[in-house]
Amino acid sequence: MKRTTSAMLATIVLGALLGAAAQDAEAGVRYKCTSTEKGKCPPPPAPPAPPAPPAPPAPPALPHDGLAHAAPPAPPALPAMPMIPAPPAPPEPPPLPEVPAAAHAACAGKADGARLTYVLRKGETMTGICEREDGKPVFQLREYRIAD
Repeated sequence: MKRTTSAMLATIVLGALLGAAAQDAEAGVRYKCTSTEKGKCPPPPAPPAPPAPPAPPAPPALPHDGLAHAAPPAPPALPAMPMIPAPPAPPEPPPLPEVPAAAHAACAGKADGARLTYVLRKGETMTGICEREDGKPVFQLREYRIAD
């Protein structure tokens, strides 16, 4: 019971304080005519002038060289690119074998410009064209292939 009574008392006191604060807030807005004559109340007084707005803060003083210090600082320099080593030189091609006499003989009876593939042994071929040189058929090597 004691808690309920103290809680009610606190609520009443709080309500009274809030009511008083509300009346004080409305005091500047109300106008009450105290004239005893009917309809002879003077006009309400003019509301007070609103307060002047505060002055804006002064801008910070600039250094002598104008806006030079207002710009953001320059970003740091990028590090140098690392040196990339040059690629190694390609290996030398294997030496070409001599064209066997049998390849030249295979061109006999073929027209100039005819393509011919000559098999040296299994996995090793020569491809070229047949031409005439000094009236003889000659095999001109264009491709030499060795299978792995």
